[in-house]
Amino acid sequence: MTRHIVSTLIAAYQLFSTGLSSANSGYQPPSQPPRSGGSGQGESASGLAIATLALGIGAWTYFPILGAWIGVITGWIELKRIERGESPAAGETFAKIGFWLSVASIVFSVLGSCAAIALIMFVYGSLAALLTGIGLAGAV
Repeated sequence: MTRHIVSTLIAAYQLFSTGLSSANSGYQPPSQPPRSGGSGQGESASGLAIATLALGIGAWTYFPILGAWIGVITGWIELKRIERGESPAAGETFAKIGFWLSVASIVFSVLGSCAAIALIMFVYGSLAALLTGIGLAGAV
């Protein structure tokens, strides 16, 4: 083990005694990759695509029901406009994410509402059965 430590120290001494600049003298930084996206004009996402994403996020935070439905509608419209070429393709990802966030919010809202109704029915049904069992129900 001592031999490994000594050899490491010798290698470090040789590296730092010659200087770091000579150790990297042949290094050249990589060139920038070419930009993809065709013409290079820098298309940006449309306002409707960004609004769809904002509504999809808002459907989970600030305005769950109304925001989710509006997000689904605007997302559907924007995806169809992108498909027809009427809107820039740069907003497709924003529109898809916002659309699916809104759809998921609606689905979970419906499932949560059904679970809440089932729980209320179970609790009140159990309470009614308990009261009937001890003879307190229907004694009006």
